[in-house]
Amino acid sequence: MKTSTKIWTGFITGTILGTVAGILLAPDKGANTRKKLMKRSNELSHDIKESYHSLKDTLGRKIKNGNREVFEEVM
Repeated sequence: MKTSTKIWTGFITGTILGTVAGILLAPDKGANTRKKLMKRSNELSHDIKESYHSLKDTLGRKIKNGNREVFEEVM
């Protein structure tokens, strides 16, 4: 498994486990817990989308640079 895949897997797993532990250990009303859970899931969704776009941009640049280098070597 690639290092970046391991990092993402660890990040997502840690986030999920932390959220579940926080919910189970927090003495709060059900409505408040649901609000917190919804807020945290929205934040997580936003973080994942942001990371996806960042990774997509980075890979796009690397592919473009790689194509340019191959073209320069061939010519």
